[in-house]
Amino acid sequence: MDKDFSIEFPEMADMPSLLMLPHKDGRMTNQQFEKDTQEVREKYFTLLDKHNLLLEANIALREENIELRDEISNLRKEIDSLTKNK
Repeated sequence: MDKDFSIEFPEMADMPSLLMLPHKDGRMTNQQFEKDTQEVREKYFTLLDKHNLLLEANIALREENIELRDEISNLRKEIDSLTKNK
């Protein structure tokens, strides 16, 4: 965006320009900024996908855990009924 808002907002005069952000070797061009932004975006989506896979795995494990608890509870009831009938 090629608009200088420091006219309307004088406190912005000391803020760095978004067009030329500091970079390792001096200043960053718009193209470099766009490239870096795209790289960060790609990393974010990669991590988001991994996070979603972990959430799905967590949900599946919770459901399996509930089923196993129910099965253990039923087995205990069977054992109790068998020992009482002896």
